[in-house]
Amino acid sequence: MIVMAFSDLTIGTLIFVGVRKIEVTLVGAIGAIVFALPALRNALPGTPPLDVLADVLVFFWAELSAVIALGLFVTAWARNARSHDLKNQFFASET
Repeated sequence: MIVMAFSDLTIGTLIFVGVRKIEVTLVGAIGAIVFALPALRNALPGTPPLDVLADVLVFFWAELSAVIALGLFVTAWARNARSHDLKNQFFASET
């Protein structure tokens, strides 16, 4: 779970900063991880109750980082779409 969350947060940060370009498949992967983490947690042997120490130390933080990564991705996508629309509006007014 930690590796998935760290990978997710790295992808979201790189896209938000502008190091990587926005790809639609990545938002699907990040969104899938947000929903896969609870399923992975429930697949643990014996399905521990919701407030065990492993949840506090690992699961909640992994889920939070996956949601933050998705938020960073969507913010970068919206920022890119808005700047693209402004460029189109500027060039349309020149002609």
